[in-house]
Amino acid sequence: IDDTVDVVHGHQQLSLFNAHYDERCFLPIHVYDTATGRPVAMILRPGKTPSGVEVRGHLRRLVRRIRHHWSTTKITIRGDGHYCRPEVMDWCEAHGVDYVFGLARNPRLVGAIAAELALAKSEAEQTGKAARRFKDFRYQTLDSWSCARRVVGKAEQLAEGGDPPSANPRFVVTSLSAAAWAPKPLYEQLYCARGEMENRIKECQLDLFADRTSTRTMRANQ
Repeated sequence: IDDTVDVVHGHQQLSLFNAHYDERCFLPIHVYDTATGRPVAMILRPGKTPSGVEVRGHLRRLVRRIRHHWSTTKITIRGDGHYCRPEVMDWCEAHGVDYVFGLARNPRLVGAIAAELALAKSEAEQTGKAARRFKDFRYQTLDSWSCARRVVGKAEQLAEGGDPPSANPRFVVTSLSAAAWAPKPLYEQLYCARGEMENRIKECQLDLFADRTSTRTMRANQ
């Protein structure tokens, strides 16, 4: 699941100005099946970052439709930090849906992988190449999360000769167990494969003209 920018020109219903893109736009949500790359759902929506309540509503309807046809299918939702919302994770856990979401870094998270960052820095200085370490730990925000959850931290030191060479810590939060997915493959194989979505979105926009939303009404543009 991911959202993408759809720039509009004129007075399309529910289009909004988005400061990040410096454009008046929609931010439609795209959902694809990982195994086949086939589109599952495309939801036209206003040009603002989706809230946890909104994403939860979309996922609830989507999962209900999938399970109507395939009641025993195991579902895992993968998305970036836009979808790492307490409402979404609580709903997934309550309804047997697994997830892996990007998690915005903060000083507490970076501090949790300080030793791994130091080891990665030492290796990068010795080899002149980028180095990575991974750590699996439990984490809970101080206010919004209802429980502690599994977080995988990537402690990466970019190669010497960068401008400047620097640490690049990243994090994901998941409901998947360590027995099913060890930290390194969880991040590198499962989560990072999310980038393939960009190709699927480009195919929809370039080949199917999915970003041609020049009609005035939201329903017609959808």
